[in-house]
Amino acid sequence: MTAAEAVKRQIYIPGTVMAYLPSLDPSIEWPVIEFVKAKYASGEHPALTLIPQMSVDVMNAQGTVEALRQQIPLILAW
Repeated sequence: MTAAEAVKRQIYIPGTVMAYLPSLDPSIEWPVIEFVKAKYASGEHPALTLIPQMSVDVMNAQGTVEALRQQIPLILAW
């Protein structure tokens, strides 16, 4: 689902993503995950959440970027 579709359908988008939402490519579809209510869960998490990619910088000892990793932060659970 694209970010614009998620906004229209009122699917939760994490706050850190909302900051750079306008810069996301509108043609890219991101996964929407569903949290299953567990027996001991507090229920504070939204049921559906859009998960776009994130970037992680790897710095060297001089403080400059040595590597950049871009990934969709999902761990498979089934």
